[in-house]
Amino acid sequence: MYLTFVHYCAIIDNVRNTYERPKGMVSIMAKNTVWHTEYSAWSLEALVEEINRLDHWELEACKELCKRAGLESDWENADADTFEEVIYHAAEILGVVIG
Repeated sequence: MYLTFVHYCAIIDNVRNTYERPKGMVSIMAKNTVWHTEYSAWSLEALVEEINRLDHWELEACKELCKRAGLESDWENADADTFEEVIYHAAEILGVVIG
């Protein structure tokens, strides 16, 4: 089975979230009982603030950013060498600054 970097990180993120639920965030319960933040309800400004606030790439937030820029399939097909390019391209399309 071939896993892209994004899928690998999602697995790691799910394991991490199994043990620590994000505090102070609106969350929904996924079918596999892992907590996920519902970024689709956030404003673009809040989403970008969250991405810039963290010292790591929050995969669900990055996925939402790419989705809003029409790059969801690019995000899903990204690997370890290309995922950041997709994030920055999404930011460029949306007229925001990441980083």
